[in-house]
Amino acid sequence: MHRLTMLGEVGLVDAAGRDVDSLLRQPKHIAFLAYLALPEPGTWHRRDSIIGTFWPEHDQSRARSALRSALHTVRRHLPEGAIKSRGDYELSVDGELVTTDVAVMKRYFAAGQYADALEQYRGELLPGVYIAQAEGFDQWLELQRSRTRSIAQKSAAHLASICEKQGNLPGAVDAARRAAELDPDDEGATRRWIALLDRVGDRAQAFAVYERFRDHMSEAFGIRPSAETIALLDDVRTRREPSAATISVSGITNAAAPHFRAPHGSTAVPQDDGTPVATRGAWLRYRAPWLAAPIVIAMVGWAAFSSQPDRRDAAPPRSLVILPMTNETHDPKLDYVASGIAEGIARRLEGIGGISVRSGARSDWHRSTRHDIIDLGQRFGFTIVLKSSVRKIGDSLEVTASAIEASTGEERTIAAQRFLTSGIRDAESRLAAAIGGVVFRAPIPAPTLQRRDEIDPESYRLMLEGVHELLSNVQPPNGTGGARYTNAVALFTQAVNIDPLNARAWSGLSSVASAQVTTDFVPFDEGYDRATAAAARALALDSLQGSAWATLAIMRAFKYRDLDVGLALIKRAQAAEPGNPEVFLVKGTLLMSAHLYDQAIDAFRMARQLDPLTSNYLDKEASAELCAGRPGKALALYQAELAINPSDRLARAGLTRSFAQLGRWNEAIASWRNDASLAGDSSLTAALQNARGENAYWALKHAAARKRLDAMKQRKDRMRPLRVIHTSFGVGDTASGYAALEKLTPATTPALYRLECMPETDEFRDTPHFRAVLGRIGSLGGG
Repeated sequence: MHRLTMLGEVGLVDAAGRDVDSLLRQPKHIAFLAYLALPEPGTWHRRDSIIGTFWPEHDQSRARSALRSALHTVRRHLPEGAIKSRGDYELSVDGELVTTDVAVMKRYFAAGQYADALEQYRGELLPGVYIAQAEGFDQWLELQRSRTRSIAQKSAAHLASICEKQGNLPGAVDAARRAAELDPDDEGATRRWIALLDRVGDRAQAFAVYERFRDHMSEAFGIRPSAETIALLDDVRTRREPSAATISVSGITNAAAPHFRAPHGSTAVPQDDGTPVATRGAWLRYRAPWLAAPIVIAMVGWAAFSSQPDRRDAAPPRSLVILPMTNETHDPKLDYVASGIAEGIARRLEGIGGISVRSGARSDWHRSTRHDIIDLGQRFGFTIVLKSSVRKIGDSLEVTASAIEASTGEERTIAAQRFLTSGIRDAESRLAAAIGGVVFRAPIPAPTLQRRDEIDPESYRLMLEGVHELLSNVQPPNGTGGARYTNAVALFTQAVNIDPLNARAWSGLSSVASAQVTTDFVPFDEGYDRATAAAARALALDSLQGSAWATLAIMRAFKYRDLDVGLALIKRAQAAEPGNPEVFLVKGTLLMSAHLYDQAIDAFRMARQLDPLTSNYLDKEASAELCAGRPGKALALYQAELAINPSDRLARAGLTRSFAQLGRWNEAIASWRNDASLAGDSSLTAALQNARGENAYWALKHAAARKRLDAMKQRKDRMRPLRVIHTSFGVGDTASGYAALEKLTPATTPALYRLECMPETDEFRDTPHFRAVLGRIGSLGGG
């Protein structure tokens, strides 16, 4: 068996242990072999992806010729059959004939043999390897280096924990040192190393480690170590004897040792179990000052309140849900102010200790009466419900709010705030402080913003309007999505032109571009470049922009056809913004593309827990149940939603679809008729009045799809490839649908991974032809 070495050095030896020098002298060919052998031999790689990585400057004909030449050269230096083909599309390395040190390290790590795994990591992956005019290879190599380094660091952290539990403190210190050195920005790893040095009595070295880390943080990022690290050094400095306390150094169970990544250029990475490694305190400390200031002040108020024993002992766990703000200006153009302020208040309050905050700021929840609010609290387990409204007074806007005890209906009014649109951020901050004071019944002063860090007011306002345009109507009617994306792009672009340091506006641009790709509004390559460039800009300004990390996750997962790539970045997004439901929405979409429906349901359920009033998250969870072949569970979800919000358009449509998948055709027709009546479609309501059975249901579905198609033709809508497929199957024209499918691949249209989940294909999903097409498309790899 040949062995390819890539960690710390590049080498290739044959079964007799002889170096294959002739191939090693050809950097591009050894890089090509490494690409095929990673993440481990046996991984299939599509030819078009290989071409795009190694020969992006060539036209298709020359690139394919270059690929054939490279294959011929590499095969000459390997055992026969070492490079395998699957049809005309995919290549891989046979794991029975070629092994790699990376694969061995991964197997050791998976088996819990952390010392052996760490021994394999002798340095960075493919050191010194460079290929000219191949930017795609550079990006791929950097990603692979990060993944292998992460495995080594986790191995070191686990090994330190094992050694400590076994009483082998010198071994624990050595492993903790290795973990910290593998990632010098990881404050948690450095702190664990310092603590272990203290335990073995080497306080001089503990001080030296701290000083090196302090200097590194100052030089690289212009900041000091966190309060937790400084407190640890103070404890070491003042203690006469070495610490006897047992600490966890695994990086998994030690909540007091968050994995910190500095705000500019690097980020927190969660551990293996998915637990966010940044504690709430660390998250607050490194948020932008405009967000952290009111939360810190509110925490001071809460600490003062909770220090009173009689109140603290009696206080039950508290949870606050923020209802969507009512726009009483009667000007739809100011809807963004209502949703933006409500969301801003939620973002500011979510870090206060002693209370959990859930935002429904962007939901279409109907206006509630007091009785509804009591029922809402009982259904969702909220103890406090925040109602608010915005109205216009002359040139100013005024927000009024009240906090309602869900169990009793007791309402406490919060002081009104009046402001101009240029003062939205100040108004959010003052309202958050006032709400915190009322919730905790303890006065919390309004914070003083640090003006030098303030975003330009007009840029901030445009950013809020862009977010509203992008998110407030998550499932637009057919034909409106393109305009929504165009409007959002224009608003975010204006925001960054006014203030290039507006990280959230850059993040918004990345989210729009990502959405355009996943819904097939723009070609993948075009959208990928725009999305990743904007996300990188956002993260360079503020590495705690969770939506930007989520954009990188879904774009790179689709680019490299690797679920693991996406999930690793999703972990970073969760660590950066654990309260951002959009992160879990993206995670669910990735898992749906991998056909891991149960895991996708968990992700959508988490998004719904963070924002229980926005129906899109429930619809995503129920749709995943339908994809998994469990229409009964989807039906129960939709029925529960409609019981408390009968106006929910997504739930009404989902109810009809669930009945149909259960074969309850007459109930599906009745549900559809009710939906059409509520929507004011009298002709469809009449057509459904006397319809009965499966054939009538599908005939009317085809007719409704033809009506939508005619409307699109009248508007002269551009028929994107995925819409052609939707429309063809929707009208029952399977011949056109399958013909359109033959022209597409997931490489150009990632939404194809979720083809069986599309409502338009429900009629055909169990037919042999459709199942064969699904087999050809496959699923997002990895996981």
